[in-house]
Order: sequence, then structure tokens, then C-alpha cells
Amino acid sequence: MKYIGPIRKRFNNFDVPVFRRSELKLIKGLSDSYMKVLVHNLLARGEIKRITKGTYTFHDDADVVCFAFSPSYYGLEDALSIRRISEQGTNPVVVTLRNVRRGARNFGNKKYLVYHLDKSLFFGYDLVRRGDFWIPVSDLEKTLIDMAYFKVNIRNELWPEILANIDKKRLGKYLKKYDKKFQKLMHNLISEHGK
Repeated sequence: MKYIGPIRKRFNNFDVPVFRRSELKLIKGLSDSYMKVLVHNLLARGEIKRITKGTYTFHDDADVVCFAFSPSYYGLEDALSIRRISEQGTNPVVVTLRNVRRGARNFGNKKYLVYHLDKSLFFGYDLVRRGDFWIPVSDLEKTLIDMAYFKVNIRNELWPEILANIDKKRLGKYLKKYDKKFQKLMHNLISEHGK
């Protein structure tokens, strides 16, 4: 197990919270066959956790799952919770450019959701400090758009807070990237809840 030290040093930190099996090949002298055995043993001992096929972490915190799907950001209900618009806790929701299966997955005993977004619509996020990590989170305007785009219902009690904090200029700029039909849908949605 002489390779565990270099693996821990390289991947068990907060700058690189996840690693892929392919990255283990960068460790000098580690053969493919031994790498598979090593990963299996680390998983069996609970020292590393599997996020998705071929991607692992030393951390228990579910905030690292987003990094397994990079480029990605936390969005939808999760972004509303992170940005303190909603007090209700949610499962992590990852929005990614990667062409992956959409839906629920598990990380340890916690569920998380994954959504795929086209490259032309991948924008509108910044980094937010959460626990030990700086995580990418959609801003309020992009969260609102994504929720309509993915047809995720926004609870009625959240609308006043959303509308009070939304930057209308930024929202308008973002909406220009969408087709006219979607722009009209967003306008109607905001008008309906802004009464």
C-alpha cells in the first residue's frame, strides 16, 4: 500500500475534493491492475466514497458531488436554499454541461439530482463559500430561469422574496439567450406572481 500516501496527499484536500480513476495513473509506478485493487480496498474500508462511475472523494460532505460533474453548478431548489431564499433543506441539485443521465443518484446515504444543460445556456453562477468549500451556485436570476426551463415548481410563499431580490436587468440579459416562446413564458410567470 505504498501508493496510499501519495494518493492522500494529492487528493485528500480542499483544493481537489474529487478525483477520477484516470487521474490515479499520474502516480508514478501505479499499474492499472494495482490501481483497481487499491480503489476497491479504499472503498471497502470507507476511506474513499464513490460519487459516480470512476469518480471518488475522501470527503463525506455532499457539497463535493458537483465537482464530479464539472463544469457544473448547484441550482434549482438547492440554489434557493444556499442563497437563503428558502429555509427548506433540499438534496443537492447539480446542473452540468456533461452529457449524463438526468435524475436521482446517491452519495453515501444522501440523494442528489443531476440535470444536463446545453452549452449555450450554461451561465449565471458564481462561487459561494459553504463549509470547507467554495462551490459554484446559480445566481437568483438563473435559478428562476432554470426552474421554469426544467419545469420545477416554485412554492408560492417563495415568490415575494424572489421578486424582491431579482435583478431585472440581469434577468432580461439572460432571457435574450432563450427563444421568444420561453421569454414569453417567463414574462407571464413573473407577471402572474408579481400581482
